[in-house]
Formats: sequence, structure tokens, C-alpha cells
Amino acid sequence: MKRIVPVCIAALFLWGCSPSHPSVVDTSISDDSPVTGQKILLQVLSISDNYPMYYTWTWQAEAEEQNGQIITEEATDNFAYWITPETPGTYNVNCTVSDEKDQSETHVFTIQVRARALEQVDVNSTVLTVEKQGESLLGGAWISTQSEEILYITSKSNQSTSWEGSFETMYVGYSDLTYTLWGSSSANTVITIQSSGAISTLPCTTCVSINDILYTSDILFIGADSGMHRYDPSSLEWSIIKPEKTNAIMLGEYDIYFATTQGVYSFDPLYAPSPGMIPVHTGETWAILEVLGDDKTTQDVESSNSLTLWHVTEDKVCRNGSELVSQPPVVARALDVDIDGNIWCGKYRWDGSDWWTPPDPDNKLADAVIERVVASTEGRIYFLTASGALFRW
Repeated sequence: MKRIVPVCIAALFLWGCSPSHPSVVDTSISDDSPVTGQKILLQVLSISDNYPMYYTWTWQAEAEEQNGQIITEEATDNFAYWITPETPGTYNVNCTVSDEKDQSETHVFTIQVRARALEQVDVNSTVLTVEKQGESLLGGAWISTQSEEILYITSKSNQSTSWEGSFETMYVGYSDLTYTLWGSSSANTVITIQSSGAISTLPCTTCVSINDILYTSDILFIGADSGMHRYDPSSLEWSIIKPEKTNAIMLGEYDIYFATTQGVYSFDPLYAPSPGMIPVHTGETWAILEVLGDDKTTQDVESSNSLTLWHVTEDKVCRNGSELVSQPPVVARALDVDIDGNIWCGKYRWDGSDWWTPPDPDNKLADAVIERVVASTEGRIYFLTASGALFRW
């Protein structure tokens, strides 16, 4: 994305002062060749003598289409998100800038939207794990490779980071304007912590074979073959919450969920380990996903604060403890929800009526075992196979 601050300075230097009417002096777009159903960010830089300025965003197509979406917050925001339509083509997104005297100028973004296609992400190494960038409204994914590279993957680029390591389990958190990575290999009980150029290690003295990592509320949680583990940095002490093999951990809106060989547990991190643990569902569980609001998979429209719990238990896809009547041809031990509210189990997508999988004319995923699925907040879907290949839809 282009930097707009230098352009602003240059504009003020060239014009001396802003014109009496609004004038758009620069624009930027997060992806100028998006695919169908992808979220992109559009920005304009404008100047005027008559502040404040207001921004009205609309879109139209060369052909009649109705399923794109403009997302804005405040009328004074000079940016908007656009979810592209499901039909490829050339589309115009208009931004009309007006001032308090009702003078205005309109800038037109002409965007070519491409058809989606299943593609392998070329990272020149075996991919060990992929982690969703969940804190951003327009995020990609972090990956760790066998060559000890940590990359940030988006629709536009594969960016190197200052982090390094070969991690089969990884968690990336964001706090105080800083990203921090916690990583470990399944055979190693030492956790590597990297943030702002600093690297440290933390041995998990009570762990056997780490399967998942979560850091929240200043507490580190580990899911391992030896159970649910908790580390308190203030006391420098490890404790075992429950000695059940834990396959996955998920941070929900209010609670933390643990997927174990015995079932699903919710845990309130504000309580001590034992009183805060509540059994939710029984049966060996491998993946868990909490969806806030309407997940688009039922005819009922859930309220914005409703919580739906999806999980893979006894190798069945379940919703709030009940098996779906229709199951995907192959039940992967991986779940995520996309920006449209559809549920993904491995390479299969559930929209409430049918299981669907992306077209795969070259049979890239025909016999692949999907270890992880990540539905990025920009709308791209990533599949990690057991062989270490990463694909993007």
C-alpha cells in the first residue's frame, strides 16, 4: 500500500494552501487486483479550506451486480473496506468528498476483480504451521517453515519477518502496538518468545509434547499430551489445570476453550484453575471454534452477541454439541469461519445447506490431508497439508 503522509506534505508545499473546494490529492488501495469475495481497503487523501470533510462511498459495476459490500464507520473517515462481488469483472468504487459548504469532488477507483483459483503459495520450503492474523480487520496469515523462516502471507505478497524458527505450534499476539510470537515444536517442550528483536526461551517443566499455545490476560496456556498447562509470568510458576491430553485451545469472547480427549471445556481465566473449568461437551475433540454473531449456517438470524460453538468431536462436525446431519466427505481436524460466516472444515465449506469444496482441476488437494485451515480476515482461505504444502483459495 502506498504511503500517503509524504504525499500530503508534498501537496501542501506545492499548493501552499488547500483550494476552497475539496480536492483529492492521493489515493491508495490494499490490493489492486483482488479476487471475488475478497475484502480490500480503499483510502483517499483530500484537502479543503472548509473543514470538516465528509466521505460517501458507493460502488457500481459495468454489469448489474448486487452482492458486493461497502463497509464504513464514521462519515469523516477517509477510508472504506469493500468486499468484492462474487462475479469477476470491472467495477467502480466511488468516493465523494464534501465539505461543510456542500462543495464536493468524486474520485473513482476502477478495479478489475479476478476469479478465484486454487494456488500453491510458493515459500521455497516445507510449511510447518500457519496462524491467522486475527487482530486486524484486513489481515493475512503467519507461517513457520522448515528453513526457520517466519513469513507473513497476504493476497499480495509473502513478507519476511525478523522472527525465525521452525515451529509446529505457534501463536502470534498483539499488544501495545507490538506483535509477539510464541513458538514450539511438538517434540520440544521449550517455548521460544520473540518480540521487537528480543528473543527468549521458556522451558515448560510440566509439559509433554506441545500441541497448542495461547497467551492472553498476561497468562500463557499450553495444550499438550500431558494436559492443560498454565504459566504465570508474575510468579514464574507452571501449573497443570487438568491432566487430559489437550489437542487445541481457542480464545473465545469471554472464555478459553480446551479441546481434549475427554471433551470440550470452557475456562474463565479470571478464576483459579479448578473453579474456572467447566465441561461443555463430551467426546474426544480435535478442533474448536467459537463464532460471535450470525454464522450464516442456519435460517435463523442470530443476534450480534450470540455465541455458537463449533467443534470436531469423535471425528464429526458438531454445532453446540450436536452432530450435523450432513457431514463433509472427509472430516478434517481443523475449523475456521470466513468473512461471510461460512464454516470451513479442512477444504470443505458449510453454508447451512451443502458442503462445498473449491474447484481443483489439477487435483492439488485431491488426496491431501488438511492439517490446518485459516480463513483470513481479507477473505482468502489457506490450506496446510500434512506434507507441508500451503495452498490459497
